[in-house]
Amino acid sequence: MDMTKAPASIVRNREYSRLALWELAEAERGRNHAGAKKGRWRLTKGGRLFVDNVLRVPEYILVLNGKVIDVSRETTHIGRVKGFHFMETWDV
Repeated sequence: MDMTKAPASIVRNREYSRLALWELAEAERGRNHAGAKKGRWRLTKGGRLFVDNVLRVPEYILVLNGKVIDVSRETTHIGRVKGFHFMETWDV
């Protein structure tokens, strides 16, 4: 999905970038012609499995300076995720 063309509410809160912490989505590598990051994101294989309710992920993660340093033993599935509007963000 090209986030530069996404609705302002999605771009503004950057919820999609949080998926990368769980390795459910990843940013396109490289930069555009102006030298800025491309703004394109895609689901990973794990992200697709999570959407399909096949994969469970850690319920909580601890992040320091943008790096995951610990994960919870408890897991969750997409039906229990609150506060993130997945279907509004991704066209799956």
